[in-house]
Amino acid sequence: MEKMTVKYGNLTFPAEYSETQTGGGLDKTLIIAKTEQSTALFSGALQETFNFESERLGEEDYILSDEVPQHFIFTHK
Repeated sequence: MEKMTVKYGNLTFPAEYSETQTGGGLDKTLIIAKTEQSTALFSGALQETFNFESERLGEEDYILSDEVPQHFIFTHK
């Protein structure tokens, strides 16, 4: 996992990022820790699409694919 900072609107979040090569292409995963700020934005929004921006990734859409006790997990395929 690569540590980075992502931007959503005017807010920034520390995140972890990984890429996995699969038979269907490249799966990208973005993990954001649960904080008051991230929970207020993302809690209960499973399967919704969010546009994140970072220096490394540019601007990409990710789907909130899972919410676990300490993190939000987003995927881009």
